[in-house]
Amino acid sequence: MKFVATNEVSASIEEVWAAVTDFDAFEARLSQRAEVERRPPGPAALGTIWDAQAEVMGASRDVEMRLSELAAPHAMTLSGKSDGIDLTANARLEELGPRRTRLTVTTEAKASSLGAKLMLQSIKLAKKTLVQRYRNYVAGFVRRIERGSRSA
Repeated sequence: MKFVATNEVSASIEEVWAAVTDFDAFEARLSQRAEVERRPPGPAALGTIWDAQAEVMGASRDVEMRLSELAAPHAMTLSGKSDGIDLTANARLEELGPRRTRLTVTTEAKASSLGAKLMLQSIKLAKKTLVQRYRNYVAGFVRRIERGSRSA
């Protein structure tokens, strides 16, 4: 299952990159719904791992995500696993002008076990709703970036 959202941002590529790679803010948002631990502690860098535990579909799930690509200011990828599902989340930035950046965020989940295939199949029933939520979430992120860049 794959989700993609592309938005144009009224901010420089450097401002968008700073927001995309603000891992402290990412952890703070995630920790509202899950227990999150960064390994090793300290600034995030290539190879940093996040261990998280959250309730998903009525069950407690463990997720491990690794910062697997960090190519400033154009690409960032997190790769991981959870309960037989391989996860990838990436952000791609393209400079369109001095204060205009295209941000494409893609999240993909691939099943590597029968149980995971069944879980993803049940999620596909709500895919239209989930796609809209995903796009709304990314659009909200873009609005926060734009608000921040106007005050800078």
